[in-house]
Amino acid sequence: MRNLKAAANRWAVILMVPACLAAAPKAAPPPATARVDVETLVEEGRAALADRRYDEARKSFKDALAVEPKNVVALHGIGLACLNLKDAAPACAYLDRALQQAPADRTITWNDAAAWLQNKNPMRAAKVIMAYLSGPGQSPPDEQMATALGTAISQASDQERSGNFYAELRRFYADYDKKLAAARGNGKARWGTSWIPAKDAEAKWTKLDQRTREAQSAGTELDHTQEAARKASNAVWELRTDMALHGSAEKRSIYKRRDDAMAAEKKAEKKYEQAAYALRNTEQPPFPASVTPTDLPPGAPTMDTQSPPPTRPSTQTP
Repeated sequence: MRNLKAAANRWAVILMVPACLAAAPKAAPPPATARVDVETLVEEGRAALADRRYDEARKSFKDALAVEPKNVVALHGIGLACLNLKDAAPACAYLDRALQQAPADRTITWNDAAAWLQNKNPMRAAKVIMAYLSGPGQSPPDEQMATALGTAISQASDQERSGNFYAELRRFYADYDKKLAAARGNGKARWGTSWIPAKDAEAKWTKLDQRTREAQSAGTELDHTQEAARKASNAVWELRTDMALHGSAEKRSIYKRRDDAMAAEKKAEKKYEQAAYALRNTEQPPFPASVTPTDLPPGAPTMDTQSPPPTRPSTQTP
């Protein structure tokens, strides 16, 4: 009898467990995370940027980007803060990201080019500007942006001037200058930032382009001769280190090819130095030494949307 009562008590306990569990109070859910006010962070960054408190501006914009990584104004603002702090590499990275979100934005393009120039990469700055000027809606032609392109091109190194991309940039720049001259319609053309008689400008550009082509050709020839000299030197090294037997005639031939290749390399090197020197001493068009960054536009959108470019300056000069 006692065994029956004990069994009954055990079953009663087992049956009561689910009820106890059901009656247990549920744990309170964690409080909802307050959403960071991105607009406020952006405005704080904008105010700090205007007051030249660049470290504070960078922090505010960075906090905004932690919530909205594609926020155009925050990307633009932090890029400007870094640029003013002379921290060019991250400035380029942030402004490139801003330009990806708003590829037709004139102000972002301008500041991105300024950042790449500060980062000692004029060809990248020129590429950014050329992409903008090649885009839709470029009417009337933008003389100020063309001058920025000229500044970037003028800072190309001797090696860059001998490359194909430099030649492409020069052709684009020349064609764009023709658009500016046509918009003016007074028989003058640009030589850098100066408007001079069209025939004089053409003569100056023709001479400069000829010297540029000569340097480019000499640079290409030098590249080829250096590669040939490298291969010929490797052949001599293999001759000295392999275990195979080589006849005297074969050895003489290999050494002669090496000597001829090295002589050709020296000749090409001298030719390139002369062409580069001639190019450096050819009259260059006057351009500003740098592109000065412009301020963050007031009232720009804070989301990842594209704003229309600001009004462009007139092609007419006072």
